[in-house]
Amino acid sequence: MIHYLSLGEFAERVDIAFDTMKKYRKEGRLPGEDGEVGRNRGWLPETADYWLDHRVGAGARTDLYDYTDPDRLPATETACVHYLSLGEFAERANISVNTMKGYRKDGRLPGEDGEVGRNRGWLPETADEWIAALAR
Repeated sequence: MIHYLSLGEFAERVDIAFDTMKKYRKEGRLPGEDGEVGRNRGWLPETADYWLDHRVGAGARTDLYDYTDPDRLPATETACVHYLSLGEFAERANISVNTMKGYRKDGRLPGEDGEVGRNRGWLPETADEWIAALAR
């Protein structure tokens, strides 16, 4: 399973206050998120490390800095990978969320593919394979 850092985990990893990181996110001063589970978005640890290593220092004219410049982003920067939340998986399978919760508890769902913080999810392909197998 791929783990993406939540905003709080990102803040902890780079030793910056959570409220400051929220401000940075709002101002567009953080790199684009690498993955999302439902509406929860997060970053790969290497993205956070790269950002910290290339962060504009104190006293810099941040109003002149282009945070979207591709030359300032990691080579691994890609589109945000979407993982289905349990609710999205249930909707895709046309099964109630409560039934899906039971399936998860009983171990009848496939293993999750990714997580943002503590929110776990499945790639659409994983869900589709499970749904197809269920229909057989």
